[in-house]
Amino acid sequence: MNRRQAIGRWVAPLLALFVLGPLAYAACAWLSARDGSQAVTLLVNANIVLGVLVLLVVLAIAAAAAFIGRLVDAVTALRSGGLVLAWAAMGMGRASSVFLLEQGFGTVLLLAIEAACVTLAAGVLALVFWRPAEDETQSAERTLWLPALVAAAAALLGAWLVAQSDLRAQGVLAASLGAVLAGVAARLTAHSMSQDDAPAAPYLGMLIAAVLAPLTALAFPGLGNLENAAFLNATPPLISTVPLDWAAGALLGVPLGQAWVASLAPSADRATA
Repeated sequence: MNRRQAIGRWVAPLLALFVLGPLAYAACAWLSARDGSQAVTLLVNANIVLGVLVLLVVLAIAAAAAFIGRLVDAVTALRSGGLVLAWAAMGMGRASSVFLLEQGFGTVLLLAIEAACVTLAAGVLALVFWRPAEDETQSAERTLWLPALVAAAAALLGAWLVAQSDLRAQGVLAASLGAVLAGVAARLTAHSMSQDDAPAAPYLGMLIAAVLAPLTALAFPGLGNLENAAFLNATPPLISTVPLDWAAGALLGVPLGQAWVASLAPSADRATA
């Protein structure tokens, strides 16, 4: 690593953290709920068209941060983009406030759609800047679905363990830990099948987990119990996250999980030699 790369590994994330991230947060401040409060997400708010516009703005800023980070290396690119999305996630409303104001199946459906959109965008961003090798791309179809499903289960477990309240920072942390476990699970599953890694598998797992998280609200008959829980600020763990938590977590956590497994690989090889 030369001096330019060493400096860039600090400059790019700091730029995302203190300049581009606050811009994404400010863009989210354009949104408001029907009562004028900030109990919103990108698609659950008083003006869904404005929400889509804000979504595009946030993704553009995250892509810009990732592009700057890619001038250093791929890990810095994903970290920088993830920090921008984390700032945007902090600009969303608490899950309990959202469910108190916007009740019913329609809200759950919109959250699932939003989760699919933002997490898919994060996954595409990651794969574009990661640029997997050709041999890995060819093996992706054989190893994609099973590692992805295992990664989704690991991500949901990690998020469930951490998200014990709907405080915004806790939601980002919960999804990030889930993403770390998703990265670990996807790579270990691929290795257990004696096949190369599928670069898209952990991100597909995060997409599945992000969509399932709000859908767990359907476990509450008539959603009535969920509204009572929201009133008491006691929303269940997975419902305490918002879609942008999962998108930010995917970029911040998956590379950490995969790097951790990769760091253990030489030890494993020596043990089996």
